[in-house]
This record gives sequence, structure tokens and C-alpha cells, in this order.
Amino acid sequence: MLCLFVCRYQSIMPSFDAHCWVVRNGKIIDPWFSYYDGVCAFRGCTTERKYKKGPKKLKDFCLRQFDNECQKNGGISFEQAVQQGRVMFGDNCCFSNAIKEIQTNGGELVVGSMGFVRPNGSVFWEYGGADYHHVKDFLPKNKPECCIQ
Repeated sequence: MLCLFVCRYQSIMPSFDAHCWVVRNGKIIDPWFSYYDGVCAFRGCTTERKYKKGPKKLKDFCLRQFDNECQKNGGISFEQAVQQGRVMFGDNCCFSNAIKEIQTNGGELVVGSMGFVRPNGSVFWEYGGADYHHVKDFLPKNKPECCIQ
């Protein structure tokens, strides 16, 4: 059975109100998708992005959730599923995009908030938020806090 990813199969893989990217040699590596053009136009934002690293436990928590689902549905780890191309890539697939980037070119995985800067300097947070400081803040609002391990 294939390990399927959140882009098409949200009921199978976990989702978070978070974004992830790669940092390599001090530079943020995060692809631009046409979806972002629509967000910026609709929200009145520039294409400048703002990033805010989440709490240290967030990365481990998210990856553990993806690993658990891949083990359950495919018998392999999330990193193996990415390497084998058994997950989705592209828009709204930042976790698999970032892991593939690291596997191909190296770097550090960072999980947190990402938003777009408005002309007045404020930020529209597409993923996460300025006030997100704990793992529970990044969970979908309908997921009970007791699910955090």
C-alpha cells in the first residue's frame, strides 16, 4: 500500500497550521508556488515572505505524525516515502518538498510560521501566526490537545 500525503488525502495524513522550509548556508530555501500569487492578490500583500521559527518540539512532533501514518499505511518512514516518491509534492506539500530538498542538496529543516508582508509592513500569516508559541497552537483547531505527545 502506498503512503499517501496530505495534498490529496487529508484524511490519511496529518495536517498542521504550520509551514516548513530548509535553511542551507544561512539562506532560506522555500519554493514559490502559483497558489501564493492568489493569496497575495486576495490579501493585498507583496510577494515578500516573513518566516518565524516554531518551538523546537514542533518539528519533532510533526515528523513523528508523518512517520506514524507512513508506517501504518506503507510500512516505511516518511523520509523513505519521500525518497521513493510515494508522497505528493508541490502546493501545500511543504513537508515533503523540504525533506526532498534536504535529501537532494542538504540543509536544515525548519518548521514554524510563514506569511506575506503587506505594503504597510504588517504580515498576513498564511501558516501559523505571530502569536503561535507552542505545539498546540499549530494544531488544527478541531484537534484535541490530548493528542500532543
